[in-house]
Amino acid sequence: MSTSHEPLGAFPHDAAYKAMYSHPEAILGLRRYLVEPNGPLSLESLNALDFEGVEKLPTEWVSKDFHRRYGDLVWRIPFRNANGDTAPRTWLIILLEFQSEDDRRMSLRIFWYACELWRDLEAQGVLAENGRRPPLLPVVIHNGAVPWRSPRQLSDWTLEPFASALATDLFALQPSAGLHEALALF
Repeated sequence: MSTSHEPLGAFPHDAAYKAMYSHPEAILGLRRYLVEPNGPLSLESLNALDFEGVEKLPTEWVSKDFHRRYGDLVWRIPFRNANGDTAPRTWLIILLEFQSEDDRRMSLRIFWYACELWRDLEAQGVLAENGRRPPLLPVVIHNGAVPWRSPRQLSDWTLEPFASALATDLFALQPSAGLHEALALF
């Protein structure tokens, strides 16, 4: 029996974390860090997740311009419906990235990963019936000696005073809706 071994490279901690978080039990252990007040999820949201149905997803994406990209780990956790049953095609996606050094471009990379992951799910035809994308929770597990200081939000990349105006929601302007009233003035 032959096996191949790859060297761990310059960041052996990343490989160790990837090996550890490749098991569903480790994802269960993350729950306590994901709940408010320090985490991004409310207790109600966390309780709506069916951790028994956690599933690892592929971490390789090929972009429309045929560039191959790799994330560290991606997990899909189904939601429960009001009856406590697993709701079909509704999940929380947890994107785990392991960093031993502060990465100034990490929030941009996460945004790109999210777009590629959603595009891939759409191509597979596994989106919710209404075509909505699952929420994505990016988690950077940083084991560096220096605390994480890099931008955490896309708005951190935008020039002031426009950072607060960065569109996280689409601003839909429909000038033609008032066109009839405007034309009546002439």
